Amino acid sequence: MKPLTQKTRLDHSSIDYVESIDDFVSEFSSKKHNLQEKVFQHFESGIHMDSVRMIALSQTLLLLSASMVTAIVWASSGLTIDINTICWGELDHIRPNLDIQRVIEGALAAIPVILTGTFLAKSDNRDFAAVNFSTMDMVINLFGRRINSLRNDKEEVTDNHTLQPATPTSLALMYSVMIATMGGVCEEIVFRGLVPSTILHHSHSLELTLFSQAALFGMMHISPKVSPVENKVVSISQTVSGFWYGVVYLLTGGDILPCIIAHALHDSHVFMKTWMEINRQMDYTESAVLNQLTTADQRELRTIKEEAGPNLSFETLAFVRRFFYAFDYDRIGSLSKSDVQRALSYAFLNDNEKPNEERVKKLFAKLISLRVETTQNTSSSQRLELPEFTRLILHLRANPKSA
Repeated sequence: MKPLTQKTRLDHSSIDYVESIDDFVSEFSSKKHNLQEKVFQHFESGIHMDSVRMIALSQTLLLLSASMVTAIVWASSGLTIDINTICWGELDHIRPNLDIQRVIEGALAAIPVILTGTFLAKSDNRDFAAVNFSTMDMVINLFGRRINSLRNDKEEVTDNHTLQPATPTSLALMYSVMIATMGGVCEEIVFRGLVPSTILHHSHSLELTLFSQAALFGMMHISPKVSPVENKVVSISQTVSGFWYGVVYLLTGGDILPCIIAHALHDSHVFMKTWMEINRQMDYTESAVLNQLTTADQRELRTIKEEAGPNLSFETLAFVRRFFYAFDYDRIGSLSKSDVQRALSYAFLNDNEKPNEERVKKLFAKLISLRVETTQNTSSSQRLELPEFTRLILHLRANPKSA
């Protein structure tokens, strides 16, 4: 990363840095402290067992309640449920054996869902980013921090680190597979077995059954605890997944096992991929903030501090630096336009006023155009360095909707 030889400015004459930045720092620090306490309390295993038990209970209640409702509906129609009654495909009976063909079918069925999820996770779209942040928060709360042989002492858990190591990778893998399998079994029996068989019995329409079970699957994932934006994204994506699992069920002749395998593989992939990536990024952030800033960067940050006045503290600048590295997904000391969009999505996650994405792109381009470099450094020509990102985020936090 080449140091800047000249300041890259936006007009700061009317900016009050403090009003929203201090709230931003305070809110994020509070979240960090809560995460640290959770990790500390479960340091021996790192797994938040209360959350695991809650997931197990919710899946069990889902299966039991759906079974009871289905039994009542079928009994009121004068029919008796047996294991073959819930088949709405062409399968005449449930295949009891776990042959390799069924496993391969399930593994192949998981590929499109995993690829789609991976694509959405990399998107810098604000709505998708909100869901990704919620997934990260859920996973790190569930499994804790990855264990590190160099820092695995309980006494080292302090407020000076984002999160300290707590969980062996093998243990996180075991619990992710267990939770994913439980979800796959319970949800697939309900939404690819009990629910569609009941719908088909009353509608006599395979097409209506296929779309209805998918829509109900999506609605089941709506939560009152998250924002309407997150619910919209999650419900739509889960509806599409439910439709795909329904198609897999029909293509395999009414066999629910490939659906269970595909569902479990996808969920365990999300758990482990998210957990590993967020831990790698935390490790990088902790390491990066300990490195000495270049003389040019120090000079630029002092200038920003002088421009903002006494209300902008060094603590806030240090926090912005940590925030900068947390979104440096390429880990090269600068942020791409996509990285910046994701960082700003998080910075304004709980705000009513949010900067327009097109405006962010224009400010990004302006900072790049104002840059004067000593050498032809094409590797970072379209990436923001720390002082530039600091100017951008402070400007937007103080003026989220200004032109």
